[in-house]
Amino acid sequence: MTPHPFHEVLLVDPDDEVRECLALVLRLHGCRVVDTRAPDDTLQRLRDGFRPCVVLVDPRQPGDAVWGLVDCLRADSVLKRVPLVLIAREPMHVRCAHWRGVRECVAYPASPPSFVAAIERQCQRRRGSAALALPMIDARASAVRLVRAERSNKEAS
Repeated sequence: MTPHPFHEVLLVDPDDEVRECLALVLRLHGCRVVDTRAPDDTLQRLRDGFRPCVVLVDPRQPGDAVWGLVDCLRADSVLKRVPLVLIAREPMHVRCAHWRGVRECVAYPASPPSFVAAIERQCQRRRGSAALALPMIDARASAVRLVRAERSNKEAS
């Protein structure tokens, strides 16, 4: 693979406003964004041959739809190479993501540079290497940040 000047991101979020806002922020940071609402649409795009630098997933989906997507991608011999970054809104998300082999979690709320930095770390093409990216998830640190944020919010109210 050759290095490229921009990142292609497949963004999965059920909330139209959040998805559009995050897509806009990523575009302003030079990413090309394809967005989907549902994990089924995401899986179909990937099976049709779309290979983004990163799939950025928000786990707020009905039922276990996101975890089903993650499991399908990890079980597929080709798609398991597509890096996943999870937007972790709760400590449980971090634990589930780590257990399922998600490469990185971004604790929500996060600043736009945090999302871009996670994409940068996980993009294989930017590095010009076909090798799999090493896992960058630090489940404990992400869980601690989320718990601290929850406590801070409770104390503020």
